[in-house]
Amino acid sequence: MAYRKIRKTVILSALALLTAFSFSACSQNSTTSSSSKSSIASVEEKSSDPAIIGTWKNEDPSERYFFTYTFNADNTGTKASVPNYQHSAYWEGFTSSKDQFTYKFRGNSIHIDYKDGGYNDFDYIASGDTLKLSERYKNQYKNYQRTTAQ
Repeated sequence: MAYRKIRKTVILSALALLTAFSFSACSQNSTTSSSSKSSIASVEEKSSDPAIIGTWKNEDPSERYFFTYTFNADNTGTKASVPNYQHSAYWEGFTSSKDQFTYKFRGNSIHIDYKDGGYNDFDYIASGDTLKLSERYKNQYKNYQRTTAQ
């Protein structure tokens, strides 16, 4: 009989501890969620920027690849890469490619998620028929010219 009483006490104590840990974990998650929401809200986010909608091409002869980005109004797009056959570092292994992506804005930057994996974060400046893209925080902008508006 004493064995059953001890067993019952141990089981009830374990359940009480489990319940306490569950409430503790829930309260930490809600604290984390609210703090992450406030930090996300502090970064200016927007859903679109009409200035970048369209197709943009970079044909800088100093680059090993020519890139063409198409930004659609529904936050999807494509990136086309074509080797620069005249570049001194060109080699036969370079091939053309076309990648689909989705994008979103964070302040003055664009976050691109590629359908087949990978991502890019660019600081950008759009003005008229010129789009400047720089890998996030590098401040080395590459110029793209508008080829079509959408």
